[in-house]
Amino acid sequence: CSSKNQDKSEIVTMHWEDAAATVAASCNKVGACSPTELVGEYVKPKDWNQILLDPEVLVVDTRNQYEYDVGTFKNAINPKTDSFVEFPQWLSENVAGDKAPKKIAMFCTGGIRCEKATNACLQLVPKGVPVYHLEGGILAYLNDISPEESLFDGDCYVFDQRVAVTYGLQPSSNFKKSCHGCRHPLSKEDLHRDDYVEGISCRYCTGKLTEKQQERFSQRQRQIELALKEGRKHIHDPKEETFRRG
Repeated sequence: CSSKNQDKSEIVTMHWEDAAATVAASCNKVGACSPTELVGEYVKPKDWNQILLDPEVLVVDTRNQYEYDVGTFKNAINPKTDSFVEFPQWLSENVAGDKAPKKIAMFCTGGIRCEKATNACLQLVPKGVPVYHLEGGILAYLNDISPEESLFDGDCYVFDQRVAVTYGLQPSSNFKKSCHGCRHPLSKEDLHRDDYVEGISCRYCTGKLTEKQQERFSQRQRQIELALKEGRKHIHDPKEETFRRG
């Protein structure tokens, strides 16, 4: 992890130790992934708006679809990945060689993924194409930039009990819960849809769960409700299967 990241307590790892080996294997398609040796040029939050508004810059959100759904920057491209290990392939197909734009900028939650993403990108684009990334990620931007100046639309998904945060890194008022079935963050509107079933499924995974998964999630929900009724805290099993991982 880079020492440049602003607030280590606010950076999510998404099981980084396990994912890093897989990401490195994906990067081998374009060469060894070595973010400690070569990364993009850091851009401080106060200068990030200039990057976003530069018509020559392709701004890429390196996060996954479910994170993008919660919020992203103006003019950002969505690679539509379900896992970060898919990102090197997206780079190969969209910015390599003569497909490269004049400039590229990337961002992620706390700055960690961008170090690997920009390293892979620099191996693919022609020499001389600048590759930038937001120092400290979205979290640093939301912590430093006022809502009046901001070009960020929505909230920032985080990998902890807050689900999402907003300016000043305060918990989101719109996203307060994730689906127990697929872990997709859910807005207030999502929770009131007819296809939302508490503890089992939501609009993003309804119809995609196997019968075995539905039964497992239903049983877990019954255990949660029983614990609440008896005034006990339900202890989650970290090995418990969910529909979506990564």
